[in-house]
Amino acid sequence: MNNDLKLRQVTPEDKEMLLAWANDPVVRHQAINQHEITIDEHSKWIYQHLNDPNTRMWILEYNGIPAGQIRWDLNGKEAILDYSISDSFRGRGLGKVILKRGIDEVRKIWAGISLIAEVKEKNIASIKAITAAGFKQSNSIKSGYLLFKFKLKKT
Repeated sequence: MNNDLKLRQVTPEDKEMLLAWANDPVVRHQAINQHEITIDEHSKWIYQHLNDPNTRMWILEYNGIPAGQIRWDLNGKEAILDYSISDSFRGRGLGKVILKRGIDEVRKIWAGISLIAEVKEKNIASIKAITAAGFKQSNSIKSGYLLFKFKLKKT
């Protein structure tokens, strides 16, 4: 099997797929905000973010099939990470892949900033992927969560 992996930018056509991924019970459980997202909330959110110069979003495709999403939200000199892997692609090491490729893409746009990942301390899969991608643990900001940083060097 050809394991072709590529990142592509999120488009409006990805709206329903992204909502389904966001409302996956495993994703909601690991999310900071755990309420289920309505279609109205998501529709408003996605169109705002697709047009926001401080947001970058990509889909990871595995052999042409969407397998995960990654988003960076720029806030000053920091970009906050959000990513998830589709349930049918979990356990294949794609977390590390999407993070490394997402870092490479965002480096082209926002070199010199810090990338921030806030992770529940029981989310072992994300902690492993984030550290494998080069993030370093920083001071925790609240109980039950770990904070990781990655400094993008200017090229």
